[in-house]
Amino acid sequence: MFVNRLHTESHHHFAKPRPALYDQTVHSQYFCHRERDQLMGIHFHKFKALLHAASILSAGIILLSGCSAIPQNGGTSTQSLASITDTPTHRYHPGKFVWHDLLSTDVNASQDFYGKLFGWRFSSTGGYVEIYNGKHKIGGIVRIEKGQNEQTITASWLASISVANVDAAIDQVRAHKGKVINGPLNMPLRGKGALVADSRGAHLVLLHAKDGDPEDREPAMGDWLWNEIWSNAPEETIAFYKAVGGYSEIKKEGDYAIFINEDKWRAGVRFSDHDVSIRWVPAIRVSDPGSLLEKVEELGGNIWIRPGDLPGNPDTALISDNMGALLILQRWTFSNLRERH
Repeated sequence: MFVNRLHTESHHHFAKPRPALYDQTVHSQYFCHRERDQLMGIHFHKFKALLHAASILSAGIILLSGCSAIPQNGGTSTQSLASITDTPTHRYHPGKFVWHDLLSTDVNASQDFYGKLFGWRFSSTGGYVEIYNGKHKIGGIVRIEKGQNEQTITASWLASISVANVDAAIDQVRAHKGKVINGPLNMPLRGKGALVADSRGAHLVLLHAKDGDPEDREPAMGDWLWNEIWSNAPEETIAFYKAVGGYSEIKKEGDYAIFINEDKWRAGVRFSDHDVSIRWVPAIRVSDPGSLLEKVEELGGNIWIRPGDLPGNPDTALISDNMGALLILQRWTFSNLRERH
């Protein structure tokens, strides 16, 4: 069963997403500086005051074993982790971020927030809650418990990355100074997985899904758009994920690197000169981030960055949900870029 481990993180850090599923062969030749600035949006030094604004005690911890057992007072839970696809694909896309689980101490409150903000639907199976955006399942919610003597636990999103072979990926984790927190474990419905920390401490799940990975498609409104990690040791971070994720190419532009596989942009690394707590931050595609911010506050969330707060950033908002989980709201129009190019 999964061990409940808490990790104290002393800084927020903020990310600006790039669109996933971009065909690198089409877009690389048009990657001019003006468009690079639009894509990168907010530069790290603009966030310096916010990086030290608050501390988060987050659950860095999860799930595996066929049940996501995060026990209370030594007990066990039987939250069965479902398949990550609507229907089996039996196809795999190594290096793709294929799933996101929200770790929350109040599952009902989390459903209320995301259901009202994005129109997400939820289906509970054996205590585990699946998240649907439209007809597609896109993630899950796992209930975590705090002990009697623990401080408040802040919710967090935990991403799963597809790997061709979990055992081989674990070998690469260890070879590049990462840690295996739990696993590898065979989950009856989900597949084989392991919870790991990279060489700078960021958590994610390595997953070889039983039914295959979700197929690549253009993210709809309310879908996951991108995943980004901040790093003050970018070469170390790049080397770690290139080895573990099996990326075929790393594209570097200024203070940013893009992980590429199958000619698709899969995730990004932003370089930082500051001492920050490393974590992956996911982005949701929305039509207008600014129009959602009043609702975010009404639902108990917090707004860290509003569109337009910083120069060159009209399309991005950084928020935390009503339980404290960080995420990015991002406007992105795929058709406009294609027409322009």
